[in-house]
Amino acid sequence: MGQQQKKLPSNWKMFLNFVKAVFKHASTGAKKVSKGEYAERLSTCYTCKHRVVNRCGACGCFIETKAAWKTSKCPHKHW
Repeated sequence: MGQQQKKLPSNWKMFLNFVKAVFKHASTGAKKVSKGEYAERLSTCYTCKHRVVNRCGACGCFIETKAAWKTSKCPHKHW
């Protein structure tokens, strides 16, 4: 048998995660991380075993967006 295909959370769960993230990001002034921190976060995400193409397999967020927002946290505490 081949490798098990990774799946994203349900659409409902991804929607709730997104809404929470947007409100938190907006309520704190929509701040972003530095270019260096962004590069480090992306590097971590791109090599993560939970990644599903360009999305976080734990929460369903788009990696490039999640990594840029200062209020975002890695669900697996990698950053």
